[in-house]
Amino acid sequence: MIEEVPQQFTQSALDVPCAASSELQNSSDIGSGLILQHKLSEQKDTYDAHQIDSGYLDPSDIEETEEEEDELSEIENEHIQRVFVPRETEHKLKRRRNLLVTKLHHLRKDLNILVIGPDNAGKTSLINSLGYMINQDDKGNLKWRNFADYDLGRTFKYKAARVWPLEKQKVRNSPQVAPKKNLTFYEASGLQKCGDVEKSSTILQYFLEGRITPGLLTLFLLMTTDDITARYCDLSTDPRVLESRRVHAIVHCTAADQPPNNDLIKLVQAAMAKSKDPRVKKMPILTCVTSPHGEVKQVPVYETSSYDMSAQVRSNSVSGPSSGMRRNSSTGRLTGGHKSSFGAANLCEPRVCREVTYYAPDYNPVTDESETDNIQPDNDINNGLLRLFDDILRVSQRDNTKGRGRRLVNMIVELFN
Repeated sequence: MIEEVPQQFTQSALDVPCAASSELQNSSDIGSGLILQHKLSEQKDTYDAHQIDSGYLDPSDIEETEEEEDELSEIENEHIQRVFVPRETEHKLKRRRNLLVTKLHHLRKDLNILVIGPDNAGKTSLINSLGYMINQDDKGNLKWRNFADYDLGRTFKYKAARVWPLEKQKVRNSPQVAPKKNLTFYEASGLQKCGDVEKSSTILQYFLEGRITPGLLTLFLLMTTDDITARYCDLSTDPRVLESRRVHAIVHCTAADQPPNNDLIKLVQAAMAKSKDPRVKKMPILTCVTSPHGEVKQVPVYETSSYDMSAQVRSNSVSGPSSGMRRNSSTGRLTGGHKSSFGAANLCEPRVCREVTYYAPDYNPVTDESETDNIQPDNDINNGLLRLFDDILRVSQRDNTKGRGRRLVNMIVELFN
């Protein structure tokens, strides 16, 4: 006499798995899908055990079925890694990009960022890559645009590239509509090759203080240091001009396949030490160990911490290690192993030295123009660029007010003495 299969197993084996499968197909959450898969597997194991005990199923058939299920499980995992994980990452990057654009809409002031570094460090491509993160077409896809021109072959450069707002603003007389604040990147290179450290540090000092307009670097290199200081030291009488061109943060670019440029680090240190503006002395510096996008990622030839311009400038500075950057304790992920003695670590602080991959368009020597056919959005590259962009906005909008009361007291004491 054949034993009947209990109703609970037949009904569960047919209805519950089908319901779970339908719920799994309609579920967009990967975690919920995996939980439903686990419940379905447990239900099937219970049903198979009852079939074996009742003599309706051969154990060898179970082994073959398990092998098939393992193959299906590997296929499902590959599908999840190939489809669901990138889709979830794209959603996160989209939210981060929208938040970044919102911050740009609500800038408190015009921001000027100095991008400095040796030749072939990817300064121009990094500026264009950062602009690429916020420039989209009508369909919401990223659109490449040369915010900064590629001046190939030029040794000495100092030029401006406005990244925000994306379009030129129209002049409006309505007081109710406030114009958007500008975000401008200033690219400088070649000063460490001048040969006269006094002259080059003076020019860089005036760059940081906003005394010199872009495009006149060649003229200043032909002048003596006395002529430069005599002509441009009187610009302090017009604070509005200085404030509109004053640099708020420095982004130091250095190629991963090259050693640290100690001459450039000493030049920046001398320029910041010569300045009498406390905001220049405490200017935040972010170091980017750069490499172009490609199939093989370049590994820095030295330790990442050895490229940190901020740490080297502050350690040798006369004014001490204080700066616009709030140095973190060693927390690995955020600081890249940097150790500090300024108290507990703040996990919200940006990294002062990081590895960054930028998009580098191909150069056509015939047309003397860059071609963007090789630029395809990559989630890992976009994640690093968006984090860098957000950190630049954070550190450049800080007001370095620490120590002003002490300086005021010292000035009053000197007056009475």
